[in-house]
Amino acid sequence: MIRVAPYWNGFGDLWAITSHCCLLSQREGQTVYLSKWSTKSMLDREEEIRDILRNLDDSYTQNVVVTTERFATRSRFSVRDHDDPYVPTKVKWARNDSRIISYQLDTSTQHRPHRFCDPLLIEDLSDQLPDYGFIELRKEHQGSMSEVIEILSRSEVFVGIDSGMSHVAHSVGVPVFLKYYAELGLCHPNKEYVAFRDGEDLKRKLSELPSLSRAMRAKAGKKLTTWQRSSMARLFRRMRPRFARSVRLSKP
Repeated sequence: MIRVAPYWNGFGDLWAITSHCCLLSQREGQTVYLSKWSTKSMLDREEEIRDILRNLDDSYTQNVVVTTERFATRSRFSVRDHDDPYVPTKVKWARNDSRIISYQLDTSTQHRPHRFCDPLLIEDLSDQLPDYGFIELRKEHQGSMSEVIEILSRSEVFVGIDSGMSHVAHSVGVPVFLKYYAELGLCHPNKEYVAFRDGEDLKRKLSELPSLSRAMRAKAGKKLTTWQRSSMARLFRRMRPRFARSVRLSKP
């Protein structure tokens, strides 16, 4: 019997450990018993783990059993222990022309704010891609995990941070763009993603995608300068004819 317990109780860690247990059961040919209790805080996470299992591909979940047993810390598992690709979800990403970009800029957990994104990043990107819809993914915004997965499956890319939503995005298969911070490689080992450092770096890397490059080039050709966009510039353009007329009338 294989026994595993989550160390942390965050949603991203639960997604990672559930995926790990699915792969472990296949690799070892045994049933894996996953404790619903986190060894770090002993909070009950049974319903969340079961919800994750319901949304993963059925061929991976058959030999994973959620148990009420409290395992010792030697059986603990952290997201950093997950070196394998994530188990795919039932609904998978398919390239389409839905013109949706899903994103997450921060989380309710504030102990690592250096990994969060500036909200202006999405505002600037939406200016660059005015024909695209931007959907923020947060557990409190969407009604269920199934809805989150459905949005990701119709998105052209997911832009975000090291978070539970990024783990879900890996499983769905959508192209993932994550803000770089020092521990990113530790939390997403052997996962396919593109790291970006700021908004300009993100736009440059998104423009390399065939599905976005044409739209971004077209917008760049029409892009106004900061001065042209400013309210002061618009005011000056309205007032300039009056100034010119005043100068002409004041000449002797």
